[in-house]
Amino acid sequence: MEFADLEYFICVADMGSFSKASRLLHVSQPALSLGVRRLEKELGTELITRSTRQMELTDAGELFCKNAKLMLHQRDSTVSRIRSLSAPEPERIRIGISPFYSKYYLPRLLKKLSSMPGIKFIIKERISAELEKGLLSGDIDISFVPLEPASSDLEYKVLCIEEILLAVPRSYEVNLRAIQGNTLSYIDLAEVKDLPFVSLMPIQKISSLITGVCLEAGFTPHVVYETLDWDTVNIMIANDIGVGFVPDILFHKDDGEKTPNYYRIANRQVTRHYAAAWAKGKTLTDAQSNIIKIFRECLSETRPVLG
Repeated sequence: MEFADLEYFICVADMGSFSKASRLLHVSQPALSLGVRRLEKELGTELITRSTRQMELTDAGELFCKNAKLMLHQRDSTVSRIRSLSAPEPERIRIGISPFYSKYYLPRLLKKLSSMPGIKFIIKERISAELEKGLLSGDIDISFVPLEPASSDLEYKVLCIEEILLAVPRSYEVNLRAIQGNTLSYIDLAEVKDLPFVSLMPIQKISSLITGVCLEAGFTPHVVYETLDWDTVNIMIANDIGVGFVPDILFHKDDGEKTPNYYRIANRQVTRHYAAAWAKGKTLTDAQSNIIKIFRECLSETRPVLG
């Protein structure tokens, strides 16, 4: 029993016509008819009733058609599985990153990762707190997250140090009380303690750092707007909604009214570490370690230089 004859018979049965099957398969009608007759001879029964007006399957033909389809499916499945033995599945690596940082760092990273053969990358975008939960549940292999506050159940590799700046609307009078600096000017937090603040939501990892900085300065910020996205914080500040803290990646020079004024904090450098993270006790594969190394290179190429 030849597979080609099975394919011919199934096509004739599905199309209900030798002529239609002939056109679909690009095979002559005599060749199709010969293939079906070979099957009937081998099976010892008629599969198709032929007349000048129509073609119908016999009861044996109906049964054989269903089983012939199963036989071809089994053939295709077996061939696929055997081929996979000589071409194994690529290593699958699930990478976690927040939507904010993916916007600034992910395009460069993915371009560099394209040079790694045999790896399938799956990007998981979530806020940092959710990324760390994904590491612990096994849903994510490695994540790029702020280190502070660190989880005792995760291991971290620091990739860079971010500076946290104070952003102030250009229209605010407090800009006049800024302290001149070489690259960036400074503002004493006491000058903004009574102003409205735009902030990330408390679930974000930065919240504990910002709260601590303000408490050290003797106040709790009056937050008038909260969001999950730092770009939104920056836009709100630029539109006079309030002051707020932003990472140095958002610092832009000479953008006129499109951006706030950015300042360092007087008498205190506010920084945090950005890191690669994975579940404690897990041994990274060579590919995973290489991804972390490549991402660190991406950061060094894209990080702002504030002086």
